[in-house]
Amino acid sequence: MVSVTSCSFRGAGIALDIAKGLHFLHSHHVMHLDLKSPNILLALDGTAKIADVGMSRMFTTRSLPVAKVSDFFLSFNG
Repeated sequence: MVSVTSCSFRGAGIALDIAKGLHFLHSHHVMHLDLKSPNILLALDGTAKIADVGMSRMFTTRSLPVAKVSDFFLSFNG
């Protein structure tokens, strides 16, 4: 049986993985624009991966999104 404590730690780990992935994307001037639970994949080791970047856009620090990101897949291994 899984305890409530281990579930909350697992949830916190997933949230942290998502935050790290978004930080990675944003530091490379990419906005995901379609982040939702079906676009979060869990690896066999339990780490969360952000998927489906088809709606992502490149941006500059001074503007709104400027270009569509196509044929692009990012996986963050923190």
